[in-house]
Amino acid sequence: VSTQSTWGKFTMDSRKRVAVFGGSFNPPTNAHMLMAAETLNLRAADEVWFVPCGTRDDKVIETNANRLEMLSIAVAEFFPSEAPVKIDDIEMRNGRLIPTYYLSLIHI
Repeated sequence: VSTQSTWGKFTMDSRKRVAVFGGSFNPPTNAHMLMAAETLNLRAADEVWFVPCGTRDDKVIETNANRLEMLSIAVAEFFPSEAPVKIDDIEMRNGRLIPTYYLSLIHI
């Protein structure tokens, strides 16, 4: 799988397609990074947003700060700096679990 810049360019005339990739990322794995890269390489989305989940009652996970740091390192090591990939900590900042599928209602 290539992570070279084969991704489409966003133009002001088009709507941006964002793939929201939620999960605990405890830890983030190469499989997470490969799925995001393939989403971009296949031009299924213009951007990929990693959205680590907030606190969970059903699973013991690392602290939010640790998971966010691990995810930041994984993204920085796997993707070139110009890659249309970002990390959004909305679920962590909210202080409670927000099912990520609700984010699909956001129009960009």
